[in-house]
Amino acid sequence: MVALVGEWWLDNRALGKDEVAAHLVNLSYNGLAHLDRSPRAVGAPSSP
Repeated sequence: MVALVGEWWLDNRALGKDEVAAHLVNLSYNGLAHLDRSPRAVGAPSSP
């Protein structure tokens, strides 16, 4: 699952890395039945 999303992200960088990671964690942790509508990365490092 992560590899396919990574390949998609390399071709289409419409979302930032943090946002893609938040969606992957959301799907992995909550499953399809309980997805958060607006997942966000908690404790993500700030950009320089």
